[in-house]
Amino acid sequence: MGCCITRDEFVSRVALKFPHGKEGVEYSEQLNGFVPCKDINKWIQEIYKKSWTNWILYNDDMKDSHHKKGHCKGIVAWNESHISWLCHSVPNFPISFDHLEILESELIYGQSFYNIILPFHNDTLSSIVQQLYIMQANIYIMNTHLSFPKKINKEISTLLLTDNVTHIAKSPHHCIDIYSECIAQKYPCNWRVETWKRGHEIHRQIPNMKDVISLQYQNFEYSEKQDHSKWGVSDTDYFWIGDLNRMTSQYHRGGGGFICKNKDISVAFRSLIKQ
Repeated sequence: MGCCITRDEFVSRVALKFPHGKEGVEYSEQLNGFVPCKDINKWIQEIYKKSWTNWILYNDDMKDSHHKKGHCKGIVAWNESHISWLCHSVPNFPISFDHLEILESELIYGQSFYNIILPFHNDTLSSIVQQLYIMQANIYIMNTHLSFPKKINKEISTLLLTDNVTHIAKSPHHCIDIYSECIAQKYPCNWRVETWKRGHEIHRQIPNMKDVISLQYQNFEYSEKQDHSKWGVSDTDYFWIGDLNRMTSQYHRGGGGFICKNKDISVAFRSLIKQ
């Protein structure tokens, strides 16, 4: 599906917001590791300094929106030369494409962010839109004249965006834990997973998958109970950032995320895990 391009033609960014505020970390290619991010809103707004002419905003958790569509959150934006895709974990964000700032009420918990910018191709854009429809994303704002697919029956769809970045979309009709029954099967290495689990833990033991309990960056330490992020890291070169939690309530929800192969970023993620 879509158009595969080489690594030197795309840009990707990774950031995590810590609990209780706007501060967190962002990955620095120059320093090959996570560095402090003083304001996650500025990190997000930097992505959208470019002139984007079209956009799709989707989020399952918006105020006055009570539904059971896909548990996925993100922004797809494009112009004549590039496509930007941001996957995040923040409820009620953004209010509009012109107001890319996280509400104060959503700064309590930690959050995760992954952004990729690709050269524009019609096939790539169409394939991304198909991924959204497979996940049954709740699209609440659009600025586009695109036509959308009426029905897609795929249970799992993988979209190769670059040699090292693949998006995986899960249909809500495919009742599985995407971590243990998809990621761990397609990428059979040892995984450590950090997601929201409130009251819906998956107790079935998976030999090559463990849940993160606590994290630490420099002198800042926090537990998974304070973190709304959705990410995982292998003991090899793979990491994952998505919008589904590893919990039983997510079996019946659509969603997905990005599997990326990058040794340095994987090392950086592993360095955050305390227990």
